[in-house]
Amino acid sequence: LKKLRLAVSGVSRETLCELRALNDLDELLLQDAPVTDDDLAALLSAMPALSRLTLRRLHKLTDAVPDCVVGCPELEVLALIEMHQLSGDSLDRLADIKRLRSLDLRNSGQLAARDYQKLASLGRLRR
Repeated sequence: LKKLRLAVSGVSRETLCELRALNDLDELLLQDAPVTDDDLAALLSAMPALSRLTLRRLHKLTDAVPDCVVGCPELEVLALIEMHQLSGDSLDRLADIKRLRSLDLRNSGQLAARDYQKLASLGRLRR
């Protein structure tokens, strides 16, 4: 399996953590899933080939999301959609994702206008 897209509000954290067995995934979308920062870190550490990650409305995650994804060596595309718990501090740490070329921050409500100035440090991002 190379691509997996899940909108799974009714699935337990434990069940979602079993996705670690899908270590050849290239693309993962998680929406409305009840995962924590630790769950996400464990899941992503088992997916070294992951190049595209979309996280949408994962309300149990915190501002530590960049720390979870920075360990994905192949990650090129990151979408953090409706992730209202992210702050400008998160943007600073996104610069540590070495291969990142595309970033989607739609409807991330905690970000202020000054936070978007930090995106200049991500100059290597391209369409």
